[in-house]
Amino acid sequence: MRDIEGGPDVEVIGKNRVICGICLTGPELWNPLLSIGLLTLPCVVFHAFVSPWYIEKYGAVGSLVVIFGALLMLTAYVSFASTALSDPGIMKRQKDPKNSYDAITQQWRDRSPPRWQDAQINGRVVRLKFCSTCNIYRPPRCVHCAVCDNCVERFDHHCPWVGNCVGRRNYRSFYMFIFSTSVLCLYVLGISCHKMAVVVQQANDEGENAALKLFGSNADAPLLAAYVFLAIWFVGGLCAYHTFLVGTEQTTYEALKGLYADGNPFHRGLIRNFASVLCRFPRQMYFDPRHPELDEFDEPRSPTEIVPALQAAYPPVEVFAAQPPLRNRGYERSLSQPSGVFAEQNWAPQPGSPVNGAGIGW
Repeated sequence: MRDIEGGPDVEVIGKNRVICGICLTGPELWNPLLSIGLLTLPCVVFHAFVSPWYIEKYGAVGSLVVIFGALLMLTAYVSFASTALSDPGIMKRQKDPKNSYDAITQQWRDRSPPRWQDAQINGRVVRLKFCSTCNIYRPPRCVHCAVCDNCVERFDHHCPWVGNCVGRRNYRSFYMFIFSTSVLCLYVLGISCHKMAVVVQQANDEGENAALKLFGSNADAPLLAAYVFLAIWFVGGLCAYHTFLVGTEQTTYEALKGLYADGNPFHRGLIRNFASVLCRFPRQMYFDPRHPELDEFDEPRSPTEIVPALQAAYPPVEVFAAQPPLRNRGYERSLSQPSGVFAEQNWAPQPGSPVNGAGIGW
């Protein structure tokens, strides 16, 4: 995880951890284990007590109920592992530009590149900020995570429950995790309440004390129902919020910052928003986690070098309708006569585009 040439103080992929050469996770280790424990506890109770009762009472129908619950649990586990152990979209770092040789001026650079580079996209001035930690110009919607210490493409948030950032490459698996967990909680709650109703009805028919029978030999049902009832408020609320974000083509970071109060340039309509976020395959990683290394810095020298790099990552498409400019609320702003405007095109993110290098320092 360190740059051999740069010395022990130069981090290549921030604070992320590489596991077995292929899995990439954040710096937290105990938080994901706690999440797994909170998810496993109701699963164990369900299969140890509720499932045998259903199979014994309802036979084949009870078996189908148990199998469907097991599939939901498997989906939750797989999506959790995919989110926690995958690259969220880390941008590859470059070497310090002040320690690189400029072939044009034929001398060593003695200063950092400009802090900002502006590009006009469909009538909007998009400000590309230079990250002094990663030594790159961040593409649109890219944010540097303070926890993982990396620039993450289409950064949504850093999730402590999965111990990893949520970005362009693992947002779909994160959404599937909270969605499947919400459905699982509702399912287990319904099954537990049904068992409680059947036990109470049987106790009343047999003239027994319903409360004693329910909280005695069948205490698993009310305890499990109470557990998932509390969990559904958190997981279900989170799922509903991210469903809203997907439908409006926003990230958590953008929504909390209020970046699109005057219109969202990435909004494509409800169906296309869901298809864009949830139905496209994640791009390849920008680096090899088994052999991470820094790129040589290639500082953009002029607009003629910046524009081709932008067009390579954001080719012309017809998804952006004309909208009013945004106010200065973050990395996008509106200026009457902006300085450093290089081109005006209708651009949208292209899945799988190699945005590293190409004369722009991405």
